[in-house]
Amino acid sequence: MQFSQDKMEVYLLLQSSPKPDIQSEQFPICKRSIQRNMPSKYKLTYFGLRGRAELIRLTLSLAGQEFEDKRVGYDEFVKIRNDLPQNQLPILEFDGQVLCQSMTIVRYLAREYDLYGENNLQSATVDTVLDTVVDIYSDFVQMYYEQDAARKEEAAKRLNDTSMPRYLSILGKILRQNNDGNGWIVGSKITVADLAYCMLFDDLIGGQYGAGFAEMFLADEKLKTHFDRVKAQKQIADWIAKRPKTNR
Repeated sequence: MQFSQDKMEVYLLLQSSPKPDIQSEQFPICKRSIQRNMPSKYKLTYFGLRGRAELIRLTLSLAGQEFEDKRVGYDEFVKIRNDLPQNQLPILEFDGQVLCQSMTIVRYLAREYDLYGENNLQSATVDTVLDTVVDIYSDFVQMYYEQDAARKEEAAKRLNDTSMPRYLSILGKILRQNNDGNGWIVGSKITVADLAYCMLFDDLIGGQYGAGFAEMFLADEKLKTHFDRVKAQKQIADWIAKRPKTNR
């Protein structure tokens, strides 16, 4: 390529000029475009117990997000029920948005804070765990709120003899599929699936659904060690230490 003397001087001048740094404050729009727009603060509203909101609280805690943990009584719930998106709790509010349905909220936060697995297949395993835990709690709730003594006893026996052994076997197999159960449920990082295990086993050990379930869980050393591993995470340990003490 041939250059005249004038063109050569212009070419050399351009080559010697400092290159723009798109990460510098000279280009604030470019810099902001690669940053996540973080909400100012989350507000979680639920009843005065762990219940369907506890996995949300654990997720927010693990993500290092400050949140207002608003707990309401039944009388207050009746007053606000008609203003809720689906007339039920929990809800999560942030930046003018309102999310409802507990597992929808958990999945939203998991995606926001990289707690949903590293690829689509891992996310599917996380979903499998979340849906299985929902099934387990559905059985618990059915037994817990049964008013007829005979049916309540029958439901408890079915859980003890059939359902819980099967559920714990399923959860143990899922855990062992990754690193033989010596790490996290998927990949090399903790996810909301690990938090769901922790929440469930915390309730089992608490004994509010029956002492026999705790014994079943503790009999599986891999599940017990995983439970201890999750609770040892600083953000989780801090939340458990400061949360209100409730039966469930």
